Amino acid sequence: MSTSLKKKTITLKFGGSTLASATHFLQVAEYLKTRCQSATVIAVVSATKGTTDALYACTQLAKHNREQASQALSDILAAHNKLVTELLPASFASNYRQEIAHYLEQTKTRLQNIHQGENIDWHIAFVLSLGEKLSASLLSALLQSQQRTASWVPSELLIRTDSEPFNTNLDQSATEKAFAALNEDYFQSAIRIITGFCGADKDGRTTLLGRNASDYSAAIVTAFAADELELLGDTAGILSADPDYVPGAETVAELSVEDACLLSQCGAGVLHPRTLEPLLKTGKSLRLGTLQHEQGTSIRAQLAHRQASLLAAWSPPQHAELSKKPPLPLNLKKWQARFPESSLVSVFLADHHALRYWQNLLTDIAAQAGVSVLQRKLLSKQRVIVFAIPSIELQRFTRLLHSRLYPLQQETAVAIIGASGRIGRQTLQLLLTEGQRLFAESGTQLRVIALCNSKQTLWCKRHENDCQGLLNRLAEQPLQQRPASLLAQELLSQGYDKLVVVDASASSEIAGLYEQFLAAGVAVVTPNKLANSDALQRFTELQSLARKHRVPYCYETTVAAALPVLKPLLDLRRAGDTPHHVEAVLSGTIGFVLDSVQQGTPFSAAVQQAVEKGYAEPDPLQDLSGEDVARKMLILLRTCGIRIERSEIELTPLHDTNLHGPINQQVDERWRQLVLEVQAANQRLCYAAQYRDGNVSVGLKRIDAQSPFYRLRGTENAVIYQSTFYQDIPLTVTGPGAGINVTSAGLFADIVVAAEALSRRAPLSAIAA
Repeated sequence: MSTSLKKKTITLKFGGSTLASATHFLQVAEYLKTRCQSATVIAVVSATKGTTDALYACTQLAKHNREQASQALSDILAAHNKLVTELLPASFASNYRQEIAHYLEQTKTRLQNIHQGENIDWHIAFVLSLGEKLSASLLSALLQSQQRTASWVPSELLIRTDSEPFNTNLDQSATEKAFAALNEDYFQSAIRIITGFCGADKDGRTTLLGRNASDYSAAIVTAFAADELELLGDTAGILSADPDYVPGAETVAELSVEDACLLSQCGAGVLHPRTLEPLLKTGKSLRLGTLQHEQGTSIRAQLAHRQASLLAAWSPPQHAELSKKPPLPLNLKKWQARFPESSLVSVFLADHHALRYWQNLLTDIAAQAGVSVLQRKLLSKQRVIVFAIPSIELQRFTRLLHSRLYPLQQETAVAIIGASGRIGRQTLQLLLTEGQRLFAESGTQLRVIALCNSKQTLWCKRHENDCQGLLNRLAEQPLQQRPASLLAQELLSQGYDKLVVVDASASSEIAGLYEQFLAAGVAVVTPNKLANSDALQRFTELQSLARKHRVPYCYETTVAAALPVLKPLLDLRRAGDTPHHVEAVLSGTIGFVLDSVQQGTPFSAAVQQAVEKGYAEPDPLQDLSGEDVARKMLILLRTCGIRIERSEIELTPLHDTNLHGPINQQVDERWRQLVLEVQAANQRLCYAAQYRDGNVSVGLKRIDAQSPFYRLRGTENAVIYQSTFYQDIPLTVTGPGAGINVTSAGLFADIVVAAEALSRRAPLSAIAA
């Protein structure tokens, strides 16, 4: 005699982010079918992403302008109808629209009642419940169209509450009776899809359990009808901090029920505070995760240790009746009232952290970062430190604390300033695409944590590998005044042991931050020539800071893009070599222009081609002035140990509008005549820098066939170095010296060098256990 084992029953709650599009609905339907193979499944759904906010806005319009409210509702329904058309065959779509028509007419009537001022709160509650009804009914119709037995259930039929329209309380006895009245095999006979967020009072009026309370609805369903609950959303469980504030927040594998309760009350939005109430009474388990991640976070009744630290951020609610923010625990609510506009950051310390030490350390860190701590509270029993701070500082302070509680271990953090520019963009692409290969070959792990341009800053999520997606998100960030300086301040306050700042800009403001970075042990990688071509005293100070703090200062790309020039010369200097004569072609842009002109291209056309190919700046006169070459030669000589100021370099521009006029046909003709004259003498033109007997000059030169420069073509650069070690045969280095790809490759190589050096260095600070 065989006995069939009863399947366990699981409640799966789907958040709005899992129902954001037709593709998401199809994924949820497939997920339900898969889970039904091993368990009886009850689904509880939220409204599609953004729908509840849109419905709330609709109710507020209805108070004053019925026509605008009607149009707003039409927009909401149009978006929903688009989903219906994309998901359902015509016959199912027609039946579905007939089934939902009653609720739509009721919603329109309720908006009219709101406009007339009749029992406004009750009508608002009904309107706001529409989002969940649309989701549940559409998911049910989709499953039916896929030959699955499914039906949707308005939660008003099962979840009974008191007679408060908002933030209502569960009527335990009436709800128990509603579930008990169901057939014994009710949940086994079909996939039941229940609306979240709402219930009904004894008179059948729709009530709302609270904003974001679909989790709570699912917990109630689980308490009466299932064995366990899974909350599925867009985050892989409970994270170490709010991912909107800390994009690199990490998933916490397990959490005690007590911690989960307090964490949710203190502002962790991933879990509604009341969700755990029904589960505590029944001892049923809870897991949070996504459709794609099976692990997530498990919440357990008995958990001896808090293995990881967590942060919860809370700010005062804007709409009290439908706030997404939970009410604070009573002991914190009275305390926060002393500064009613303040926000709170609650630090749940892991058991291995010393409580008093970290309380003082985090307070000091706040002071050093310029964050005003209005008051501080220690909950010793719960091992929680609560900081009250100005709301404007909430995001920055949360990131600051998280960086100290979760220091990067194996990874080297990388921040790119000038990320929207051509070189910054390509360097970011290399970091994202070559990172895995680099780790496999050398064990070096690079993680891009922040991007910045001249107007905006973006903190990057962990494992975000889409270059264009990151740049698009950067362009969507709020505009800031001096974002690079703000980013620098925050990076310095976060105390990374291994941090590389890449300055891919041409900004003097950013170059002015190098001393702060180096003094804090932060590596600097840059093609920006402004700092090293400044006064000799400043160049010397930068080198001194790098040595003193044992931090890489990599600027190889300031002279010849990816061409390895500076490091070999620096190594020779350290070995005691002294240069006697240095000649260098250091502008790929001018090299390209001159090579094109000597092949018959008019000067004006050659300059335009250099711009189009990315060799020249958008304003090419900057390149043609020769100032860039003078700065490069200055940096090269200083690296060789020659103490020299920019004023000591004699510069003759290739083209100066003040001297030669605008680039026109007359200029083209003058260059054509010069080329004919030079070619008749079997010579070539090059724009070179020269150091001899303490004198430095930069300008246009005629060279004979015996010169190594004679063979240069296009953007090729070359350095000829004669010294004590290289007297008879000079050291000669040649190769491409311009272009986005080669410069970015050189930057990437410098980033790797810096990261490897930081990994060999002892940690800057030892955090007490």
